[in-house]
Amino acid sequence: MEAAGFKGFRSLFLLFVCSPLLGSAAPGDENWDDSVGVPGIQGHPAALSFSGHELYVGGYLTSAGDVPVRNIAKWDGTNWSALGSGVNGYVFAIATLGPDVFVGGSFSEAGGINVSNIARWDGTNWAALGPGVAPVSALATIGQELFVGHGFCWQNAASASFVERWDGAGWADVGGALDGPVTVLAASGSELFAGGCFSQAGSVAATNIAKWDGTQWSALGSGLSTAPSAIRVMGSDVYVFSLYSRLFYETRFSLAKWDGSNWLSVVCGDFGIPCCDFMAGANDMIVGGNDFYIGGLFTGIGRCPDGVDFLQASDVAKWDGANWSSLGRGIGGHGNQTVSALAATGDELFVIGNFDSAGGKPSANCAIWRIPYSLSVNLSANGITLSWPATGSNFVLESTVTLGPANWLAVAQPWTIQSGQIIVTNEISSDSRFYRLRRR
Repeated sequence: MEAAGFKGFRSLFLLFVCSPLLGSAAPGDENWDDSVGVPGIQGHPAALSFSGHELYVGGYLTSAGDVPVRNIAKWDGTNWSALGSGVNGYVFAIATLGPDVFVGGSFSEAGGINVSNIARWDGTNWAALGPGVAPVSALATIGQELFVGHGFCWQNAASASFVERWDGAGWADVGGALDGPVTVLAASGSELFAGGCFSQAGSVAATNIAKWDGTQWSALGSGLSTAPSAIRVMGSDVYVFSLYSRLFYETRFSLAKWDGSNWLSVVCGDFGIPCCDFMAGANDMIVGGNDFYIGGLFTGIGRCPDGVDFLQASDVAKWDGANWSSLGRGIGGHGNQTVSALAATGDELFVIGNFDSAGGKPSANCAIWRIPYSLSVNLSANGITLSWPATGSNFVLESTVTLGPANWLAVAQPWTIQSGQIIVTNEISSDSRFYRLRRR
């Protein structure tokens, strides 16, 4: 990833760099990193969860990198590893709580121990969570409690409440029964947001989305017309991505925001798909910095009404608050290549699904998009102020007076965070000086 340019300030010259520089066949392809994608993941990955900079991937998996795994694996930024002998069935959801990793899905054994659809990995051993639960569709954590969602909208499976919680010692319901499947859970502070196919949450009428505040359920206005594909919370705002209608050759979508009092439309539009392919749509949405990333199965994306400003994009796209953009050549493969889940650390977007390339580079079912960052430069009374988004914490600011690969040194001045930006102020010297922002 690299954006470069020169700018003059008196005798000071600035080189804005995010290293390393990679060749690309399409703008943006240089941001795809294939280090995780070769040999990649064998099987069908479906679930992601970050714990710090460690990533857990679940689904139906037989290997990750060169390591044999059984349906669950860990990526530490450099290497893949197995979680013991894994679990004997499909993993639909993963959540972390301190050193513990909770895995939910449809399975009956974890590390040789009898379990029922959910298990805990403590870094060394697998353990059951009491008698277990019905098949798991979603997981989230608040404090020391684990929340579990059950059911899928395409199933007629019954559950006592469709959502319940584990406090470390036993299972309990969450404020009474929900009357339909809970397919998405998102937590923020002490609040839990549940999405799915239901009309009642406890004693409250709630259409497809509801909030649990630790004591009771409440509706979010009039709710949603369809079950959400993803829920993300940013501050006091709740963002929801939904597929709301399907035509013969396209799927329509909506990204909406609940501000605590009202629903506001952020963007809506159409996915362009090959004729007669009815599997199109979005499977996941993630927030990276101030941007929204959408992943699924589509060949293009456009804004309402009816695909205005339609953009070609292969299975993954970014919304920056004003425009859609593609991520280079996006995801590629044979047949119905698709993105099944996304996760972001702020400077990395991790993508899993069914595909064999990302940005034109070999990537077997998993890939990393290095989120681009630019270095802003302004003169100030004390010298020169350099800044970049605070979500880009995995970068180091360097400078040199002579261009050359061995001449760059880290800028020693302390940094502060103001209005979402990391800010460094450096004195202006009499020499020419170059700056770059390098990924660690």
